[in-house]
Amino acid sequence: MSIWDKIEDLFKTKEEIADEEAQRAGAAVEGETTSGLVDALKNLEDELNKKNTVEEPDYDKLFPEVKLEKKEYTPATDEEIEKRAQDETAGDYQKKTQNLLDSAKKKGEELSGYNKQLSEKKTSSLADAESAVERAKETASDDMLKRGLGRSSIVAGILGEYDKAGLEKAAEIMNSYDSKIAD
Repeated sequence: MSIWDKIEDLFKTKEEIADEEAQRAGAAVEGETTSGLVDALKNLEDELNKKNTVEEPDYDKLFPEVKLEKKEYTPATDEEIEKRAQDETAGDYQKKTQNLLDSAKKKGEELSGYNKQLSEKKTSSLADAESAVERAKETASDDMLKRGLGRSSIVAGILGEYDKAGLEKAAEIMNSYDSKIAD
């Protein structure tokens, strides 16, 4: 402190002097407290670091170097792709083709059997119609003979009608057979 500072202090009021002393005391306390706190924190940090020292992992051991082989890729040609596709689908194609052929053969056999049944039915129906016409003609002839008209034109007309009805029935049977075959 210089002389001038002391002269200046003489002219200060009591309040100013009290304020300055309070500031000096606060600065002294603050200086002691702050430096003590900082030292205590440093000591704690050092102890903590000593206790919790973590070794840095050996990354070479954890992650060994990967050794990769270099491979050459040559894409397949169009012919190779086509051949592979044909080879893979050949079994399915053969199977489906065989199934279709078997199905067609079975349908053909069924139709052949159906046609045979219809043909037998047609033959049977024609034979039944013919025998029915013959019986009707015999019955009519016998009946006319009993009446004494054995050789008359009436008998010839009736027998002609029976023949005509027999032919119509035969045509009907044939048309029915033809329409069933067409279906």
